[in-house]
Amino acid sequence: MKHKRNTEAVVAFAKKKKEETAEKVEQAIKQLIKQNERINFNTVTSAAGVSKSYLYNQPELRKRIESLRQKQNKVASPKNIKKNMNDENQDSLIQVFRERIRELEKENKQLKDEIKRINGKLYESF
Repeated sequence: MKHKRNTEAVVAFAKKKKEETAEKVEQAIKQLIKQNERINFNTVTSAAGVSKSYLYNQPELRKRIESLRQKQNKVASPKNIKKNMNDENQDSLIQVFRERIRELEKENKQLKDEIKRINGKLYESF
């Protein structure tokens, strides 16, 4: 008599555990993005409570982490920061500089008027 092993429960449990772990990793990645944290295997491992080998052995998760890491590296490069700063702040910087020029021109005019007044007093005293 041959006995058939019933492994359905074990397979179902393993599948459920795999799905839960993948969801835990996904939530950790979303949280890291929301908190504007670096995305890499170390930070995801810490946030999700899984091993690095697990992340490396899951092709979809590995690809996602590598993609996010690459995007962050591009965004964080000084060249891109400077470009974004210039694009985003150009108008406000121009406005600040124009206001500063107006202030300096006003101060310059006041000083010139003061010099004329003092020269007039000096001329009268002779």
